[in-house]
Amino acid sequence: MRGRVGRSNRRAYAYLLIPKGTTTDAKNRLEALTQYDYLGAGFQVALRDLELRGAGTILGTKQSGIIQAIGFNYYNRILGNAIEAVEKGDTSSLYEEISPAARQKVRTEIDLYFPPGYIDDDEERLRIYRRLGELDKLEDIDEFEIELIDRFGEIPEQARWMLNYFKLSQLTKMHSLLNCHVRKDKLIMEYDPKKMPPKQDLLRFTSKISQPLRFDAGKNLKLIVDLDPEQSYIEQFETAIEILKA
Repeated sequence: MRGRVGRSNRRAYAYLLIPKGTTTDAKNRLEALTQYDYLGAGFQVALRDLELRGAGTILGTKQSGIIQAIGFNYYNRILGNAIEAVEKGDTSSLYEEISPAARQKVRTEIDLYFPPGYIDDDEERLRIYRRLGELDKLEDIDEFEIELIDRFGEIPEQARWMLNYFKLSQLTKMHSLLNCHVRKDKLIMEYDPKKMPPKQDLLRFTSKISQPLRFDAGKNLKLIVDLDPEQSYIEQFETAIEILKA
């Protein structure tokens, strides 16, 4: 490394020589230096470094770890549940693993993300993702949508997909569905055999919607609602949300 200190009329400079065989992580770190090259960008460089090496054990002494592998938000959720269980004096629930079959699934055939053109700041976009993932009520998502419009303008279609996905996810949990997805002009709701709604509730629900529907009594009970094929996919998705709200 070679360079010189700047003077009043001369700008400081430095040459960085990169050897052959540099690792991918090292190249990514160097790219971070070129990306955040303005005064006061040290914090952004540190965040990028943390992202590259993985956050460590927050309650331990290691500086690097595997948090990135499971997701920082999910790690925080696990940590929060553990702290809450310890405070209550009952940690038995921490050792109960949820089987993949018991997890609720919401399926969509569209990539979900906020376009950089809508939220151009990377850090702000990550904060938006985190906040959206922490919302646990349908009303909160509606309020969050209003906030996005106020801050960033009219929501583009790709961002609408993201919000609609979280709305459908909340409704899936609300109705204790095992699976829920919209595909091939159909809304398919699969019920958890252990959390079946009363028969009168199902009949009341089916009487509230105008779309053709049928039941599939296979391994698990499925309610299949035919959607308007003339609608676009996102319109069908939003129709499915309104059906579930009913």
